[in-house]
Amino acid sequence: MRKKVFFSHLIEVDPLIMLVEEILQAEKEKLEILDMIDSTLHHRIVDRILQELDEQHHEIFMHEYSQNPSNEEILVFLKKQIPDIEKVICNEAQLTQASLFEDIKKLKK
Repeated sequence: MRKKVFFSHLIEVDPLIMLVEEILQAEKEKLEILDMIDSTLHHRIVDRILQELDEQHHEIFMHEYSQNPSNEEILVFLKKQIPDIEKVICNEAQLTQASLFEDIKKLKK
């Protein structure tokens, strides 16, 4: 992930970055696509976390995340609420990346 967040270490985006580098020539286009990848991953993972997290903890999570998205204590907090949160994050990232990979490959045509 280009923007460091508390779950960055769980996500491998190099294959997507390499595909973008291979398909697109213009630096501006590459940066735009990479920003969209980053944004999409962030939004889908945060949405998935909120789906798993009891509603009573949403405000705390969102406050902490908005104040400092890279704070590793957020993951500690989430693990107390959702013991398999790392697996949840990884699964959502894989699903999202697979979808993005297919969308980016279409740019090649």
